[in-house]
Amino acid sequence: MDKIEDYSTQFVLLPEYDCILVASWDDTNVAFFNSRERAEPLISLAKDCGLHCLEFDA
Repeated sequence: MDKIEDYSTQFVLLPEYDCILVASWDDTNVAFFNSRERAEPLISLAKDCGLHCLEFDA
C-alpha cells in the first residue's frame, strides 16, 4: 500500500457556492470552484480567518 493511501482525504460539497473543499492528508486545503463570483463569500471568509490563499487563473 502506498504511504499516501494510509491518510484520509475529506471532501465537502458546497453547492450554494458551486464549490468543493478538499482537506488533504498533509493539512493542505483546496477549494475548487467553477464561478469565482459564487465562491467569493467563501474565499472572503477564508481570508478573514487568516488563511493564506494562493490564486491563479487557468
